[in-house]
Amino acid sequence: MSTRILELIDECLLYLEPGKEEEIKSAVEELWLDKLTSLKDLVWEETLHATANAVVIKGYFGVEIEKPTIVILRRNQINEEIVKNLILPNMKLTENTELGTGFAQYKGEFKTTTTSLHETSKVKVQYYPILVDLIYPWTKTPNNEKEREDQQKMFEKHYKKYKATSDTRAVRESMQLYTRLTKPYIDSLPSKDIAWVQDILLGKKELEKNIVRCENEFVSVISQGWSTHVNCKEYPNPLEWKSKMGTNDIINNLHIIAILFDTKLKCIRDLCLAEHISLLVKIKEKTLSKISEIYGIVESQVMAYVHYPPQFYSFHIHFQCIPNVIDGMTFRFMSMGIGKAILLDDIIENLQSDLSYYQTRSITCSVRNFHPLYDYVIATEGSETKK
Repeated sequence: MSTRILELIDECLLYLEPGKEEEIKSAVEELWLDKLTSLKDLVWEETLHATANAVVIKGYFGVEIEKPTIVILRRNQINEEIVKNLILPNMKLTENTELGTGFAQYKGEFKTTTTSLHETSKVKVQYYPILVDLIYPWTKTPNNEKEREDQQKMFEKHYKKYKATSDTRAVRESMQLYTRLTKPYIDSLPSKDIAWVQDILLGKKELEKNIVRCENEFVSVISQGWSTHVNCKEYPNPLEWKSKMGTNDIINNLHIIAILFDTKLKCIRDLCLAEHISLLVKIKEKTLSKISEIYGIVESQVMAYVHYPPQFYSFHIHFQCIPNVIDGMTFRFMSMGIGKAILLDDIIENLQSDLSYYQTRSITCSVRNFHPLYDYVIATEGSETKK
């Protein structure tokens, strides 16, 4: 929060009745993410990760060095220099979604100006879209030391996650490894990490982005990562969306996520019942049908898959197109790659042949160094080296 805003809050607090100061200040601090319109106050401390499609920054706002934030900026053909010199000074945030306590996502745009070589008086202004994720766990003035420690732990977890992106290891996870390492890790994650998922399921948020809603079963919703999608609030009729977007743009960016209501299902390891098979089949059929109806995309253009390990532990399925262009293919296929994605058709077939398939079989996957399996791989390799 900017220094001036904090000063104004303090001035207003002088006129409040005694005992209300902390309550009001806390409420204001929780709301400021909704009011953020630019990142001009962001002080860039460290680049955590940079690719051709995303730059991840650690920084802080104004003088709040003790309250760091992580900012992820996503668009094609991006780098640190472009972010520092072009995007941050010229960007405005146009639409925001709160993803749970301390998490927010924004659609934004930045402008560029060019002067004609032949007519120097003519200035051309162009606007380019960008997606911005913000991780800021300090949204409430801590009531006690434990709350402050919890906020610090949340920040450190995400700092380690994004700092770790460059180091990924392959591991063959047996059911014994899952039970000993992965399951306790999943159980230790605070429920507030997926509060935003519950908000979507309950229709409190993103309702306008639902393309399929089967109450008490699943919701298929436009992914927050589909930054080029038409604004669903401006165009509430889904049958208008296709006409507002180009076919290639849809193919190269389409991303629908189907989220199950059953909170006991955290990941693929929890699938073990006959009703799970019928539900997966229903999700596939209804979601693909609606994708075809809304976007004009046929089934053979879409890949339906599940990540293992998933990005968040509430069972969900991804629907994405096989991209047409090289840039999109490189970026999009990263999330559909070996060691990460398991095709929905294969999951259904495996369960049809053996309901206990994912509760008995080993799974080869890739993990980064915030996952307990990473530490296992490093320790195992270290002991083998010493032999």
